[in-house]
Amino acid sequence: MADLYAMGALIDPAVTDATVTSLIAHGSQPICSDNPSIKGAWNRAKARGAVCMMLPQLMTKYFPRRGADFQNGNRNAQPAPDTGTCVSRGTYRACMLSYLSKIDSGAHWGRPAIIAYEPIYGGGRITIGKGRLGNGGGMYGGWAAEWVSRYGCCERNRYGSIDLSVDDPIGRTDLARDWGNRGVPQEILNASTHKFDAHLARTIDDMMDCLACGFAGAMSGNVTEDAKFKRIPQAEIFQFHSRGQRQITRQ
Repeated sequence: MADLYAMGALIDPAVTDATVTSLIAHGSQPICSDNPSIKGAWNRAKARGAVCMMLPQLMTKYFPRRGADFQNGNRNAQPAPDTGTCVSRGTYRACMLSYLSKIDSGAHWGRPAIIAYEPIYGGGRITIGKGRLGNGGGMYGGWAAEWVSRYGCCERNRYGSIDLSVDDPIGRTDLARDWGNRGVPQEILNASTHKFDAHLARTIDDMMDCLACGFAGAMSGNVTEDAKFKRIPQAEIFQFHSRGQRQITRQ
């Protein structure tokens, strides 16, 4: 049954468009090329002498014990059963890198924190997606982006009777599966207070501009087949900006 459950990233241009429309309606500017603070940022950075942006190095800097294997667990661990959570895992990692970028630059005060992916999975599928995927796995990248923008993220910790403190990137796949079918508990909703602006990167230039701003990205990719069984790769990329000037706090 675990194999049937795993579906991974789902791609639908109509869902991406709906995400953009919803984010705009809630006061965001999710189109990179329409945002003057993002557009041209890479050229401005080069003019200041920048030659590259290496956001993943921040993970190793602040979490050296696990930075290289942060998404998939330590090198010696057996991987947990895949429950189709790859979109939420990519999203939390991008949000976390963007948050660490703010900490590293001094734009945020406070301490580094490990973001939990399980609420992103449950919140994206149920709160944003309204349960339209049924009891299967997987999620649209736009749903994850809208969740972290409108509802926010929480760090790994204990919240009442809910234990999200597991210090392993595999995390609580049991909770992810449960919340992906019935929604995120109120205790976790109350704790998910740190929000991230989500920006849709449609071109390589958009991605470079976002990276120059310190916004890491999550790519949701899949491969489909047409009527002639030709494999067609599909992908959408959202990049994330950690809002405000405060740290992710424990509740």
